[in-house]
Amino acid sequence: MPRYEYHCEACNRKVTLRLSVTQHEKARQACPKCGSKKLTQLISSFLTQTSARCRVPDGHATSLRGAETFVVPSRCRRA
Repeated sequence: MPRYEYHCEACNRKVTLRLSVTQHEKARQACPKCGSKKLTQLISSFLTQTSARCRVPDGHATSLRGAETFVVPSRCRRA
């Protein structure tokens, strides 16, 4: 299940919620700490798994303003 990160404007905390995509799209979420619905969704990183054949070799990751960018090997690209 995906994790969504929010900033609660009422209690000034960062909260992480595990929600299905349907739950995320269907209703406005409430802060688990204070119950407020004044949540702003944050942009957060994510993790994905690939097969061992498509892993990026060491040294091919670069950083662009704190975000990692990876070169996808040609053998792993879809036609």
